[in-house]
Amino acid sequence: MLADAPTLVVIDLQADAFDAPTLIRQSAASGAAVLAFGRHTEAAVLKAARNAGADRAVPRSQVAEELPALLDELLSHPAPGPAADSGPGRP
Repeated sequence: MLADAPTLVVIDLQADAFDAPTLIRQSAASGAAVLAFGRHTEAAVLKAARNAGADRAVPRSQVAEELPALLDELLSHPAPGPAADSGPGRP
């Protein structure tokens, strides 16, 4: 579990320094909004991130083109707590 719960966590799905699905689950459980990004050619990895609890899992190019809008979306709609069923951006 994360020591101090952040408001937003941004995760590069190709980073080798951590296990992305575990970090996504921990971050979502803490109540943080989660933006994950990866290669557009790895749809299964993006889908796995969404299944792990990422609010948004998008191709790297979308982050480059739409980062301000993505941040605004995620920060203006607080992620529901772990006990909530669903909400904006959550399946």
